[in-house]
Amino acid sequence: MIKTTALALFILTYFLLLIFPKIRAYIALVSAALFVVLGIMPADKLFSAVDWNVLMMIAGTMGIQCFP
Repeated sequence: MIKTTALALFILTYFLLLIFPKIRAYIALVSAALFVVLGIMPADKLFSAVDWNVLMMIAGTMGIQCFP
């Protein structure tokens, strides 16, 4: 049941991100909060589950795009 819920939430999030590109950050935050609230992702393992290398790579490319 949890796997099905997680997959459905992921698919819904993916489509909402495509449909509403201007509010992507809010959609991602609400989806992440739902994963925690629904118990799919335990709150105590939240920060260890984040791939900080990927986030830093994305932040770096955003900085490069802002400062040509």
